[in-house]
Amino acid sequence: MKGKKILVTGAAGFIGSNLVESLIKDNFVIGVDNLSSGKKENLRDFLESKNFAFKKIDVKDTDLLKKEMDGVDLVFHLSANADVRKGYGDSGVDFRENVQATLSVLEAMRSKDVREIIFSSTSTVYGNAAIIPTPEFYGPLMPISHYGASKLGAEAFIFSFSSNYGFKPSVFRFANVVGRRGTHGAIADFIAKLKKDRTTLDVLGDGTQKKSYIYVDDCVNGMILLHGKEDGLFNPRY
Repeated sequence: MKGKKILVTGAAGFIGSNLVESLIKDNFVIGVDNLSSGKKENLRDFLESKNFAFKKIDVKDTDLLKKEMDGVDLVFHLSANADVRKGYGDSGVDFRENVQATLSVLEAMRSKDVREIIFSSTSTVYGNAAIIPTPEFYGPLMPISHYGASKLGAEAFIFSFSSNYGFKPSVFRFANVVGRRGTHGAIADFIAKLKKDRTTLDVLGDGTQKKSYIYVDDCVNGMILLHGKEDGLFNPRY
């Protein structure tokens, strides 16, 4: 991926900032974020780069987003409410920040004839899958969280735009991404606990449970290397 003009939503977030770091070496990147959960300090090393422009925009504002789409070759859509627990208290937040926001991105793209989107989805669209690792064709898809349901809804809009308007989608169903600038999840919690007390670490369960993780560099490299291939749907195998 070289010589492209790329728009990244959620650019100041965990995965987004790592993606920007990888892309700006050979491309011009427009980083879009409303900074509701992302941090501008995650982008401090890139703000003066001639290959990067930061725009504080809520992607649900379609008209503002349209203004940044001129000449864009492709969009990495990473902005979302990524805090699963937040959706339990506010059942509408996932719809607004994941489904409505994705539709806004798609409409802004369509208005400026930008036709390729790379989307960070989640393995939670499957619900309690009986097959691990889970293949892309697994079904039925029965999410057990509002977050998973909203990501599935966002996927559906992406694929319907592909069918109706010739969009080229690449959807990546990640799970448990870890690495620099990570802010939540079990690993981030462990680190926070150990910073408070290096002698004791409380772990839920009986200590025999297992969980698979993917490092953020592998997550980013996977999106860059695999976009546009196969049928547009990818599950990491780990």
